Amino acid sequence: MSKKKVLLIGTFTLTSAGLLSRVIGFFYRIFLSQMIGAEELGIFQLIAPVYALMLSVCVGGIQTALSRFIASSTAANDREKALRFLFVGTLTAAVLSLSAGILLYQFADLIGYGLLLEERTIPILRVIAFAIFPASIHSCLTAWYFGQNKTAVPSLCQLLEQCTRAAVTYAVCRISLLQGQTLTASVAAIGTVAGEIASCVVTSLFLAASSPLHSAARLPDYPVRDYFSPLMGMALPLTLNRIFINLLHGIESVLIPGRLLLFGLTQKESLETLGILIGMALPMISFPSTITHAVSVMLLPDIAKDQAAGKKESILATTEQTIKYCMVLGIYAVGAFFFYGSKMGLVLFRSEQCGTFLGILSFLSPFLYLEATLTSILNGLGKTTLVFFQNIVGILIRILFVWFLIPEKGILGYLYGMLASELAITLMNLYFLRREIPFELHPFHNLLLPIASLILSLQLTQAFFTLLAHFAVLPQLAALIFPLILSCTIYLSLLFPLISSGKHHLPFFCKKKQTS
Repeated sequence: MSKKKVLLIGTFTLTSAGLLSRVIGFFYRIFLSQMIGAEELGIFQLIAPVYALMLSVCVGGIQTALSRFIASSTAANDREKALRFLFVGTLTAAVLSLSAGILLYQFADLIGYGLLLEERTIPILRVIAFAIFPASIHSCLTAWYFGQNKTAVPSLCQLLEQCTRAAVTYAVCRISLLQGQTLTASVAAIGTVAGEIASCVVTSLFLAASSPLHSAARLPDYPVRDYFSPLMGMALPLTLNRIFINLLHGIESVLIPGRLLLFGLTQKESLETLGILIGMALPMISFPSTITHAVSVMLLPDIAKDQAAGKKESILATTEQTIKYCMVLGIYAVGAFFFYGSKMGLVLFRSEQCGTFLGILSFLSPFLYLEATLTSILNGLGKTTLVFFQNIVGILIRILFVWFLIPEKGILGYLYGMLASELAITLMNLYFLRREIPFELHPFHNLLLPIASLILSLQLTQAFFTLLAHFAVLPQLAALIFPLILSCTIYLSLLFPLISSGKHHLPFFCKKKQTS
């Protein structure tokens, strides 16, 4: 099968699975917010950086490094070398994750009281500690598939994880209510653990069936150091990157409620605001990034192979095409969330504040989607230090806004900080990437044409539904979904000549540029 078809199938599979997972997760968050409330959702968000930090230590850099080394070994038709990297990386992650889970469980009191400043996080931390080991193993095993551009198993496990999380959380909520217990954020943590265990077990079974790990263990004796050293050589900078970033994320999360207190909110109001922002609004803004995430996962090994083969023209074409499609998606997301954000907040989450957040954060969309894919290209080129630098700058910008603006403007100060942070990271991505790959930005195709198409599609949609209102009154949910579908259809139809053009087309769908 050609590389173009492999990328197309892989991206489509990941996108489809990711979209379905996001839909399930979307309804899961609506259910969760209604069952435990915004305050408990905010408490759950407080422990998220701690969990992410533990995963960063255990597997953050190892998964990316594994994907890259497996990709390069596969490109060289050296299956034994790829298997050895998989075995060494997974074993390393297993030792680290077991240790991290035990430490988190034992020191939950210290973390809850001393670091998070919220004693209600302690039982949640103890529950989430059991998710670290299966999550780490699952991440390593999926690197085997991503490194070979095989996405069926990771996609299936992604769906299984989300379905298990939602089903277990629902079951725990029902049982707790029947027993007259008060629902807390611990039910979400139990669902997370169940989801990670399910995906880990299923991925392991698939691997056992094809016997890659078993084969790696039975390969003729080989010096582990020859594989451990290069693996850690790449993984360590990535791990330190993610550790430092998650430490800063933790500082950011802890600071927000405290600075909101200075603005005049109560502790309950501060946690509710945090829950609405991070638990409701941000997942909505990130929903379209299912597509960019799938492309990002497929890009890293693809870029690594092109770089190893010296195919600079291929990397150039991929970069330009990635920018074009991210802008097409991001510009529509701006219009959708800005004009329909208020209705989304009220209809889906019964929260006017969520709608306000969506309207402001709508301008985050193009930068958010571009950041994911451009960062993946830089990582594929081995520029992990640049990525580390950019991420640190972005988080520090947000922390400065949290510290100085939240006491004056409330949570709006943080929203402005997020916009400034994403803009800075995206501009740095473009600058540093252009130094490596002299791509063209094509402002007319990538910016002006999508904006004009967006404005026209929204105007036509508004005119149609204004006329329709004279003949029928749609239910609230239908009045939200139908305009989004119609405006998106018109928008893509107007941009079809650009999307289907050969000059700026993704390698997944057409031939790459030919050298003159």
